[in-house]
Amino acid sequence: MSDLVSEFKRLINGYVPDSSLLVPMLVWSSASESNIENSQNVNNLFFYVDKDVLSRKLSYNNNGTHFAKYPSEKKKEDKLEFFYNDVCAYFGWSGRELSKNLETLDIEKLKEKIAVSYAYDDKQRKLLGLITLQKNQ
Repeated sequence: MSDLVSEFKRLINGYVPDSSLLVPMLVWSSASESNIENSQNVNNLFFYVDKDVLSRKLSYNNNGTHFAKYPSEKKKEDKLEFFYNDVCAYFGWSGRELSKNLETLDIEKLKEKIAVSYAYDDKQRKLLGLITLQKNQ
């Protein structure tokens, strides 16, 4: 692995990397949008041209950054997640079972029942679209 990292550093600095590591160098260099065209060109010639020539071509036409952000799952912010978690707990279901049964449930009638069973406060009731409780003063 240290050979791979050192060869990648050489590629970044404009030196010709080892031709035996051309495939990982090609993958890493294609991470930058500015290098996609050159990387695609080298990839198309991979089986037809000598690997030393391709590694030189990859290093000479190398321009741009090599650090691409790793894609991560977008966290969905569901304001009603607490409600659906409580529905799962109320019926003893998993999240998958709830998603299967959402079509058959009458959510509007269930909201009041869950709100009373789990003692939702005014903020939670307002998110569900229910009438807020009036406090006795």
